[in-house]
Amino acid sequence: STSAMRNTKNTSFGDIAFTSKQIPGADSSLWGHATVDGDDVTHLVFTSDTSSKNFSEQVVYMRSTDKGNTWSEPAILTGPLSNPQLPTGRGANSYQLATRGSNVVLAYQDTTFNLRIIKSEDNGETWGQPINVFGGSRHEAAYVVEDYGDGTFRATTDTVPICGPSFDIVIDADGFVHGMASTAPSWNIGTAKMNDNGEIEFIDDTTYASIYTRVRGVYFNEQANSYGLTVMSEDWNGDGTVVTRPFGSGLCRHFKLGVDDADNSLYMVYTGIKNGDVFETILADNNAAFGLQGHIYVSKKFNGSDTWEPEIDLTPLEYDCQFPSMYQRVNDGVVMMAYQADRTPGVSIQNANQDVEENYVQFHSFRPTFVSVNEKNDEVAEFSIAPNPATDIVTISFGKHSENMSVTITDALGKTIASMPAELAKDGMVMLSTSSFQNGTYFCTIRSEHGTSTKMFSIVR
Repeated sequence: STSAMRNTKNTSFGDIAFTSKQIPGADSSLWGHATVDGDDVTHLVFTSDTSSKNFSEQVVYMRSTDKGNTWSEPAILTGPLSNPQLPTGRGANSYQLATRGSNVVLAYQDTTFNLRIIKSEDNGETWGQPINVFGGSRHEAAYVVEDYGDGTFRATTDTVPICGPSFDIVIDADGFVHGMASTAPSWNIGTAKMNDNGEIEFIDDTTYASIYTRVRGVYFNEQANSYGLTVMSEDWNGDGTVVTRPFGSGLCRHFKLGVDDADNSLYMVYTGIKNGDVFETILADNNAAFGLQGHIYVSKKFNGSDTWEPEIDLTPLEYDCQFPSMYQRVNDGVVMMAYQADRTPGVSIQNANQDVEENYVQFHSFRPTFVSVNEKNDEVAEFSIAPNPATDIVTISFGKHSENMSVTITDALGKTIASMPAELAKDGMVMLSTSSFQNGTYFCTIRSEHGTSTKMFSIVR
């Protein structure tokens, strides 16, 4: 490859004139990730595929201390030429970069599907030892499936979870790293033989396989040196096909993290599924199928809590929403995020059989309402909003309850648009005129003495 990384910038905030120039040493490079820390140092990582330099699709790091005018020599962070020596990386955009102050953190996926983190505490001058966060092909047993009669046989291993390339990291106000990644079950299967130690050894045709049986993600906390699996509240019912899903990912993918410096709480957005929301599409093998529409969810982990709050579905039915991106600083609880949306499940650039259609980039800046599980005794009643999307009127139904309940409507910026006291909600149903609402996204929050619950609805005319 002869591709080269370029740096494009303006000279001052709001300046519409940009200049662009090639970064020396970043030739034959792909999938660049860049970030700027508190000391105005620009950090850059990318995949290099220059075999003559023995990079071999490894993660390469460079930095600039003068706003991109000059750059350091490229440093290989993964593979046999790295120092400290790290396992070989997969390249192909399977890495993420985060900075805060003088802390620089690289998370990457190695060739055995481990998720590893390496950290620098001196602005990228030196790097510490890697932390193996999660995953990998830690298969403990292999089994003979079919004997070929020539000393080889077909074999398969036990099933273990692996980490997919869909992950993100963030550094909190105390300098600790948090990460979220997608997971899926995996196994090896292929031609094998018995080695001198009496163990099954795969020799060719070995493939990693994965399926999506549950909706899972794995959360890592550097301070606690621990990880744990998180599960969406809605398990997949088996209907429909996930069309856009990186290998090794479960039904939730495209994670992005943010941190609120005020209280060190974490926010997460990701792509998931919603049972029943399917649309006919054409798969890469040219067969028709009902693809599951992607939905964008947001969740929060309060500082000190061991669990993530029940997620909020941010996207409407009958649209395929993918690839969320979130600003890593959540100020005063305001999340700023964007995602891609179109009508048909899948991405036509990955599937030449699918018709090209118009795509939209949706941007939201809003304050989602969460109540810490440590502060509530019980969940409020489930409620529904119909129709959704709405035009001139919506009905909010939650059933009759003895406790006082209030209903509040806020816009995407967190501004209160309408509120109804408990007296109006005593019958378990509220009819709200939305004729004066502008087109857009709104949040309905129900509060009672047992807690708070929030759902999103849209006005479309």
